Amino acid sequence: MSNLNITSDNQPAKVNALSLLIAFVGYSVLMGGVLGLMVFIQRSVGRFDFTNLLNTDTTGILILLAVAASPVALFLIFQSVIRFIAPLVPSVTLRAAALLAAAFFTYFIGAFLLPVAAQTNLALIIGGGLVITAVFDFFTEKEQTSFVWTILALMLFSALSTAVFWSDSSELDRRIRFECATALAESRDTAYAEQQLIKLLGDVEKDAQLPFLMRPWPIKPSSDTVKNHINKLTFNEKYLFRHYQLTVHAFDRDEDAPLFIDQKVSRSEIGKIWETAKPVNGHTALRFGYAPDGANRYILRSKVDRMKDSGHPVELYMFFDQRYPQITQVYSQIFDNQAFKNLNSLQKYDYAVINGDRLVAEQGNIPQQSILTKLASGQTNEATTPDRSDAVSVSPGGNVRAVVGRKATAILQPVYLFCILFGIASAVPLLLGLLSRFIPFRISLLPSVKGSLSRKIHFSYLSLLAAGFIVIGAITFSHFSRSSEDAALRETDKQAGAALTYIRLSAGGISPQSDSVGPVLGPQLAQFAQSLNIDADLFDAQGKLCYSTREDLRRINMLPGVMNAEGKNLVDKGEAQADVTAMLQNFSYKTRYQAVKNLHQQTVAYIGLPYTENKHIISREISDFIGMLAAIYVFLLLVAAGVTYLVSNSITDPIKSVAQKIHAVQLQDKNE
Repeated sequence: MSNLNITSDNQPAKVNALSLLIAFVGYSVLMGGVLGLMVFIQRSVGRFDFTNLLNTDTTGILILLAVAASPVALFLIFQSVIRFIAPLVPSVTLRAAALLAAAFFTYFIGAFLLPVAAQTNLALIIGGGLVITAVFDFFTEKEQTSFVWTILALMLFSALSTAVFWSDSSELDRRIRFECATALAESRDTAYAEQQLIKLLGDVEKDAQLPFLMRPWPIKPSSDTVKNHINKLTFNEKYLFRHYQLTVHAFDRDEDAPLFIDQKVSRSEIGKIWETAKPVNGHTALRFGYAPDGANRYILRSKVDRMKDSGHPVELYMFFDQRYPQITQVYSQIFDNQAFKNLNSLQKYDYAVINGDRLVAEQGNIPQQSILTKLASGQTNEATTPDRSDAVSVSPGGNVRAVVGRKATAILQPVYLFCILFGIASAVPLLLGLLSRFIPFRISLLPSVKGSLSRKIHFSYLSLLAAGFIVIGAITFSHFSRSSEDAALRETDKQAGAALTYIRLSAGGISPQSDSVGPVLGPQLAQFAQSLNIDADLFDAQGKLCYSTREDLRRINMLPGVMNAEGKNLVDKGEAQADVTAMLQNFSYKTRYQAVKNLHQQTVAYIGLPYTENKHIISREISDFIGMLAAIYVFLLLVAAGVTYLVSNSITDPIKSVAQKIHAVQLQDKNE
């Protein structure tokens, strides 16, 4: 089929060693190009989620376009190199030997230079590159490139890219699940919390204000005042502030009774807890244990002199109980800059943590079958079902068990990925082919509209098909994106209405001057908001912030202390709700304000629900639909390529036959 096989093996030509070396180097370059593209894919795979491929940032979209369009560049390079090699080494057998040698050479270079993590699919990559190069060597035409061959070549490149994408993504997903499960099962937080606690202990001992918060004897200080002050010290270390809940206990010298007004636990009880906990790395003032609910707990012990009087020392215990905070739209994005144990991908998965027979934390639905997987202490393993993949890990002590997983990726996802990659790749030569008609010279490395009537018919039909699907895809994407945004706003409307209804019943007997707005309505609003994973603030009748779902932030004055003036004015003028844009810590968001009225229709409080519009988020349904559209496009493209080839030939073959017969008729004599 190829015009490059100038000499068959039955008619050998003389080939010198230099020609074979050039062929070896050329094939090595081609194999290296394939390896380079696949390594680029491996390093980029962490940006994508196969369950929602298009939900990525601008950089991710550009990477996807680059991966999809790269086969066109490789197609040009492959054709150029093979057209150069074939005349030098006409023998198919010798070229095959040079290609095999180049494949082994590239494999060993990859094994030597690439890190171990990048060698997972090295054999697949080299094998795929070998097949693609062999196919190119057989099919590449010397004079011009047919569209059918171009489509076949791009399909091969896209198939290999998809295989590497799928394999690396599956391996990365498995590795992340194992890492998360192992980290959650490990009770101690050595890399992050323990380092910050040691630093905090020094800050507490050197703090100049804390001794005066203990108040002079015999006045009893408030635990809230001391706790809020220590929280301010930990706020700079946002990891400790976010993932550990602080409680404080203090005792005067030789006193068993609590020092703080609102403290009920005696020194003897705290002493038992301290003795039960285990020392951390030889630090006499830091110990590790468990809270009554099974949560991990660190305990710091420090001495503080009341009013800096060494004659009145106070023994201060600080309990830090680990919590798994909810991820919300606004406050979590602003203040939570580091995931627990740096597990940034944990929120993508369902997970559960069990200490003994107590469920410490749970997100999503973990099947009981996975939780009950039999494992030895310190072991991590996979628990799979037809529709799920879970990693299960047991702590070295055997008392803590963690499960991290999610629903298995549907088999259609790699099909969608292949269709998207191939769809983009096939559109590039179509576009270049159309543009080539305006170029005064012919490019033989890509199919061109120039030439025969058959080629023009072929290109016209396929170009119309590609253009039609691009337009349909753009319209569909725009429609679904707007629908998704509208659905998000409707969800905000629903949440705001439900929140107002939820606390309105308790507001009936409250007067605008009452001090019970925060204590009565606040916990109810927080309970409702936390059940929906949303932020919520409660303001009194004067617009002062009196409660929040993030009380830890409110108590240390990190949230705006008063209601937005514009929002308050709009609601006071009779608006049912007011959406106002706000800025906090350089983060822009919106807050929906509503008035809470009593039975006399007096405004006793205001609700504020911070939210973001999430215009950049693409739902899984949109990604799946675009993938399905790409699959239909690829199917119709292949069908159209075959049909238009037959139709164009049926039109042009009779014309060629007539032209040949006219050419065969030659008048021997001139008219006289």
